[in-house]
Order: sequence, then C-alpha cells, then structure tokens
Amino acid sequence: MYRLLVLTLLTTALSLAAGIAGKWELRGTSASGEEARVQLLITETDGKYSARLQVEGESVPVQGLTVAGEEVTFKIPTDDATYTVKVTLKNDAAEGTYSASDGRSGKVSGKRI
Repeated sequence: MYRLLVLTLLTTALSLAAGIAGKWELRGTSASGEEARVQLLITETDGKYSARLQVEGESVPVQGLTVAGEEVTFKIPTDDATYTVKVTLKNDAAEGTYSASDGRSGKVSGKRI
C-alpha cells in the first residue's frame, strides 16, 4: 500500500512538471489593443524550473520564476519597465495577466507550441 501511495504521488508530481514544461507562445494584449508576442521556454531539471523568453530572435532569461502547480509567475525587465506576468498553463492553453512597473497592464493568452 505504501509503495502504491509513493508511486501515485511521484507520478502526479511528474505529470505536473511535464504539464507546464515546454515551449509556449504567449500574446500580451493591452487595454488599447496593442499586442506583443513572445515564446516562453520552461524547463524542469531535478524538480527545479527555469524559463527563457524568445523575443525578436533573442533569448532572455526571466527573473523571479515561481511555479505553483499550473500557476506560473515571472518578471521581465526591459529598458522602460519591469513586467510581472501571472499565467495559468493548463491543457496546452495559457491564460493570465501582466502588469508593468509603469502602471500598464493587460491580458496574456497563448498556447503550447
């Protein structure tokens, strides 16, 4: 019985890790309708997550990455502002919000690619 419980917990943990790890196309939309598209690559090694953004051909590490189940939060520093992104990655779909240190905010949506 104990082995079955441990195996079930391990399988669940691995499926959650595999559930968000991968390449995601994200689209941020501002209140005025402006769009920004990026690719988010999430990797998991030994239970630790890391993520990078692909933006206009550049690979940029995200900062402050936290993962709680399907909920992912990270920061993107730019020359103009620091953006905080909070997104749920579930069933190959992404939904969430972003807010910038300069007061801008909007919605985030996307999909696994």
